Amino acid sequence: MFPLAHSPPRVAAPFQIHGHFPIRRASLLAAQSVTVTPSSLSFGNQALSITSTAKTVTLKNGTSGSITISSISASGDYAQTNSCGNSMAAGANCTISVTFTPTATGSRTGALTITDTGSNSPQTVSLSGTGVLQATVSPTSLSFGSRAVATTSTTQGSYAQEQFAYRPEYLVDHGHRRLRADE
Repeated sequence: MFPLAHSPPRVAAPFQIHGHFPIRRASLLAAQSVTVTPSSLSFGNQALSITSTAKTVTLKNGTSGSITISSISASGDYAQTNSCGNSMAAGANCTISVTFTPTATGSRTGALTITDTGSNSPQTVSLSGTGVLQATVSPTSLSFGSRAVATTSTTQGSYAQEQFAYRPEYLVDHGHRRLRADE
């Protein structure tokens, strides 16, 4: 045998219930907690001041008893609605819907926080999204009517402060040949 100073380290073995079904302590603790899945939500690009479609997370009471939920809140440019109520029975779950309404351009972060009587409270979900400018086109349609080839129509619309004019550059004859308008 090895001298005492060089003994291999002792590793905790899984314990058994009534001699059956080995269970690791970490697995038992995870089964006895309140969980929220997924742990993060990404909303991607979202136009300023426009509310995104909702994304959902699930809160599950994995404890052996009921829990009391004292608060569910979203921070930053995020809002939440939920079906959780003030308490959850053992093994029950509920849905929390989160939306994103950016108030500024660029990366926007926040958190969904659930505070309850579970031993691992609070549970949090990381929230992220990017506020972007929304392009607008006005008017939404233009009608140029019949125009002679190689003539310029009057300006009828604008996009991002630039004027557009319609001037056909090419014509296609019945033989599907492409001809320049000035030929």
